[in-house]
This record gives sequence, structure tokens and C-alpha cells, in this order.
Amino acid sequence: MQSFTRPLAQALAPIASRLQHAYLFGYAPTDPDDAIMLVLVGDVDLLTVSPLLDVVEPVLGHKVDVSVYSTDEWPAVDKAFQSMLDCPRTPLLLLKPIPHERADEIMRARVEGRPVPPA
Repeated sequence: MQSFTRPLAQALAPIASRLQHAYLFGYAPTDPDDAIMLVLVGDVDLLTVSPLLDVVEPVLGHKVDVSVYSTDEWPAVDKAFQSMLDCPRTPLLLLKPIPHERADEIMRARVEGRPVPPA
């Protein structure tokens, strides 16, 4: 999963300050039809995350299947994952958090297909 971590971390950088955990689950996909399994925990929702991942999927060459959980939901979900899944879980090291105002500006630019304005 190593080759996927940096592009994913860069794509998620605008919301990094709002994430408590980010994990890649499973094995590195080998077939182009295989998806990358991503789990995010924090103060985010799927509507915020999806546009960021849509931008990075062509770079990765794979679809990203993401599950988003609140920090309140995560302990029970994590316990269930540990007992049900027999596959690796790789922490995704996120880049330095970006202030919310800057993150919103970056996300709008990416969603609208514009270049990201300089800081």
C-alpha cells in the first residue's frame, strides 16, 4: 500500500486537521478493477471526502472505497473490524494540517477543476 499513501495523504490534506484516524485496509490492489479500501475517522462526512478522492483516483489507477466514521462511532466499529477482518490495516500518515479556511479554498478549487491558489 506504500505507493498509495502519499497521493491519498495529499488528496486528504485539506481535511487532515479534522481527521483523527485514516487507515488503508486490505492488500494492495493488483487488478485495475480492484478498489483501495480507505477508512476515515473524524469530523468529516462523505460529501466532503468524495470530491477529494475523485481527483486522486485517476492518479492511483484504482477506485477508492471509503467508509467515514465519527469519533464516537469508531471504537465499536474498530472492535468489529478487528474481529471480522483478517487483513492488514495500514495507518495513512496525513500531511501537516491546513487551517480550515485554506482547506475550504483548496477543496473548492479541486471540485471546480481550477488550479489550487498559492498559500
